[in-house]
Amino acid sequence: MSWFSGSGTQKELEDTKKKLESVKAINENLTNEIVELKSKFEEKEKEIDELKNKLQHKEELKYASEENSPEKYYDIIIDINSLKGIKKGWKIKWTDENSKNYKNLKNNKSIKIGVIGNGNKGKSFILQKFSGKEIPKGTNIKTEGLSLLYKNKENNNNNKEVLLLDSAGFETPLLKNTIEDGEIDDEQISIIARDKIFTELFLQELIIEFSDIILIVIGLLTFSEQKLLNRIKKNIIKNKKKNKSLDKTIIIIHNLQNFVEKEQVEKYLKEVLLNSATFSLTKLPGTIRNNKNGEEINGFFYKECYSLENQEINICHLIMANDGSNAGNYYNEYAIYHLWNLVSVSYNWKEIDVIQEIQNHFIEFSKQVFEYNINSKDNKKIQTLTKEDIIFDEKENSIKLKNDFEIKFKKLLVNELGISNFRNNNCDPKYSYYKKKEENASYFVVKVEIPGNYENLNGIASIEHEYTLFKISGKKLKDDDDKINTTIKDVREYGEFGIILPLLTSEIRYLNKKAIIDKNPEKGIISFSFLIDDDN
Repeated sequence: MSWFSGSGTQKELEDTKKKLESVKAINENLTNEIVELKSKFEEKEKEIDELKNKLQHKEELKYASEENSPEKYYDIIIDINSLKGIKKGWKIKWTDENSKNYKNLKNNKSIKIGVIGNGNKGKSFILQKFSGKEIPKGTNIKTEGLSLLYKNKENNNNNKEVLLLDSAGFETPLLKNTIEDGEIDDEQISIIARDKIFTELFLQELIIEFSDIILIVIGLLTFSEQKLLNRIKKNIIKNKKKNKSLDKTIIIIHNLQNFVEKEQVEKYLKEVLLNSATFSLTKLPGTIRNNKNGEEINGFFYKECYSLENQEINICHLIMANDGSNAGNYYNEYAIYHLWNLVSVSYNWKEIDVIQEIQNHFIEFSKQVFEYNINSKDNKKIQTLTKEDIIFDEKENSIKLKNDFEIKFKKLLVNELGISNFRNNNCDPKYSYYKKKEENASYFVVKVEIPGNYENLNGIASIEHEYTLFKISGKKLKDDDDKINTTIKDVREYGEFGIILPLLTSEIRYLNKKAIIDKNPEKGIISFSFLIDDDN
């Protein structure tokens, strides 16, 4: 009996062994098939990427010919690629069919959406998705200066007219062909680099001031992107201070073009975006109805409340991913409809004049960044820009300076977060100013910190057009002990200085041309007092 049991057990073991070997063979075959399928899948992915690159290259080539140049797709392109270039003129290009739109633009009530961001972050892609119009896009396609796309109300699902403003991407390379006369030396590079920086700041501030809705497009968050965002926030605060009643809608779109899976985006949001030292975000759910088919679109957005200089602004953050991918299908539709929803509830739509806005902004911006010749040898008036100096030349289709105004930039200093400050190229003393009322007179007082030795102090007031200009000038001298050759370090500033304070004549008006100068050598502070007419 036991013999049969043992024999049966041996047979069962052999059968089991055969079955295991069979299963092992099947597993090896399956593993080989999986490896083969994976290899084929990777090959197909490479083919798809190659096709995408060819398609993108083909699309970029499409815009390379003059027949399909970018101005054919925008209504207006204003060639603001250099502040110094305004001396020759900023050319304006538009298509014939849209020229009528341009001329009548100031008679149309529009909501203005400004789009800004660094180069190759997908601004044109966002504009195309939002507007439904074809817009040149690709890594080799660069938006020139300021480009305007006028969205007619019959194509607008909000029954409102929308003007989209696209700008040249910031932080793009400094190229050799921008060097004057083909010379490449430190001085030339410094001049064109400063011109590039100031031109980008000019476009930023122009769009912020001009737009009702400010759309900031960024890619993967980097320190460079954080500096850009903080500089823009600073400009928005400055703009808000000028007009306290103005409340702009600010949207940041995080365009994650290389993310194709939802899990990739979720990991990025958790590890980077929500962990950013410069953001404080609150996630909010949302539901938006598709106007075309009535279906509800569910999604979410982030809200940021930001405080700077005792001013508070609210910012909406939206997420987008690679278009057509799993991630893109999940995030993109909601982001675009949420943006349209913000447009539909906007009430700040009015008549505009694009050229007049650019002219006015250039005059104001020049007061920040242009350095004026304070101590001119021929004693001419200090040259400041006015509305009469900037003209629209209809024959040449350009905005340009009418006179022979010399453009010389101040120094540009930025802090760690990219917020800009402007300084004179020589001595740059600190100063403050205020109104002082005494028993029988009122004064406009400018206090300037100039410790040590100085000469040629002067304070003169004059009226130029709508502005009263208070001009303080002088020269800071080196002390004898500052001239010792063994000085290890000296970061103090010497040389000529000039301060121009342009105030509207409706705010303040001088009575005496020259200032009363009161020196206080102990504290190193000099007061320049102008007698003014002040009945208040």
